[in-house]
Amino acid sequence: MSKIWARINPATGSIELVDEGSRLIAENATLSATDAACLARGVLACAAMLALQGRPSHAVIGGDAHFPILKWVVTSSTATGKPVVIFSIPAEIELTFQMSPQLEKELGVALVSHSQGSKTPDGHYGAVH
Repeated sequence: MSKIWARINPATGSIELVDEGSRLIAENATLSATDAACLARGVLACAAMLALQGRPSHAVIGGDAHFPILKWVVTSSTATGKPVVIFSIPAEIELTFQMSPQLEKELGVALVSHSQGSKTPDGHYGAVH
């Protein structure tokens, strides 16, 4: 099976699913940015579930998964010099997040605060899934 890639169509601003030769996989393989984000999250969730739990006994939709972090690295982007955090999750997937130095400091404070059982510092909100 060939790999599936995503590319941005500059004429429409939509995301297309293509094969290794950059050919559209199907005419309906065009997604909005929101649809692509939902699909990506679902695909990652399915990959993590399969890696951790194996094949399910019935069909499972990969939705809002909590990805277990197997390892992490804090470094700087070679392209921008900005701080990055790389998280490794099951199925040998590495996700890289770039941030500003200020956000890096705020994230560090929030993680330490949370690990000590304290309330998250003001200004940091997020949905608990």
